[in-house]
Amino acid sequence: MEDKVFRLKNGTEIDVVEHTNDVFAENKAQGYVTRIYIGTDSQDRGNKSTYATCICYRSGFYLEGDDTIESDFVGKGVHYIYTKYKTPRLRDDWSRLYRETEDTMEVATWFQERFPEVDITIDLDYNVDPSERSNMLVSATKGWAESMGMKANIKMDWEDENTYYHLQVATKAADRECRGGGSKARNRKTHRREKRKAKS
Repeated sequence: MEDKVFRLKNGTEIDVVEHTNDVFAENKAQGYVTRIYIGTDSQDRGNKSTYATCICYRSGFYLEGDDTIESDFVGKGVHYIYTKYKTPRLRDDWSRLYRETEDTMEVATWFQERFPEVDITIDLDYNVDPSERSNMLVSATKGWAESMGMKANIKMDWEDENTYYHLQVATKAADRECRGGGSKARNRKTHRREKRKAKS
């Protein structure tokens, strides 16, 4: 973790501890609580893979003041910082996907040691649907996060009347950074341009 450099969306390098304390203080001054989400995504291009890990700070408040009911949280916005790197492409899906969890848990454990009183939600970009390739990692990675006292947020395809599933804000942000940041439309144009260059 010590070798990772975290940045704001505009690319400015920041100190994670100082930045986190500033975000907590600013949200508290506005009467908001701050929830922490950490997640990683990866993107393969050619012979390289880009991995991005995001720490997301979601501000908001709980209806009726009950911070135990997920569906009672009213979000007012999300701010994130990220770190990313490139590595030779891993050809098997299991290794590539599991590395996402390894990166997430490395950052989350480091964060937890410095902010032990803060609840952390781990976004795991794996699907409960057995037909999806990522399903093979659900049990192991969810158990890892929960064994560390963190909440695990698995990608779901449905909701039932007894369970509320919140958005995966961290993996969504990580996906954005893997694709170069900016809007999805711009990212799609960049990806198409790179594919054309590779073919020429």
